[in-house]
Amino acid sequence: MFDRGDGLPYDDRGLLQHFIRPAAVSLGFYWEGFGFHSFRRENITAIQEAGASAIEAQKHAGHSRQTMTGEYTLLQRKRQEELVRKVQGRFEVIQ
Repeated sequence: MFDRGDGLPYDDRGLLQHFIRPAAVSLGFYWEGFGFHSFRRENITAIQEAGASAIEAQKHAGHSRQTMTGEYTLLQRKRQEELVRKVQGRFEVIQ
């Protein structure tokens, strides 16, 4: 799929250097540290935001411990605000 020009495929570092990072830069979402783990974190975060439990996300990621899944999970600010507002709604006094 990604031929180096000599009939052999790129290794993962070559893919990042020659294809994925340049695409991320041109699309405006590159940051230092961007790489394959960024996609892994996004996937684990997205599956939980779609409704997967922590245990389901752990199994999906292939982690042996939920704490590791927690380290990979990115909590989006918008999602944090939604959750806080949902909890606050439970405590509103009905007038």
